[in-house]
Amino acid sequence: MTCDCISEMGKLLAEHNTKLGVTLAFPRDGTPGFCLPHIHTEKIERRQRKGPALAIPTFCPFCGTKYDEDKTARQPNEAGQ
Repeated sequence: MTCDCISEMGKLLAEHNTKLGVTLAFPRDGTPGFCLPHIHTEKIERRQRKGPALAIPTFCPFCGTKYDEDKTARQPNEAGQ
């Protein structure tokens, strides 16, 4: 990660008894894991067996810094689709 917005936002939200949902990602190349802000998605049609798509940000939603492309890039079948 090139910014520490997630930890800074976590500190600010903790003052209000709130926390930011994050997803821990582990790249395939063996580098250490990193956290991305969690973007909640829901299934629209409950009768379909296919689950909801994952939304994985490529830019920090707080400061706009681009995340490392190698770590955030995923093929659709890798994201559970």
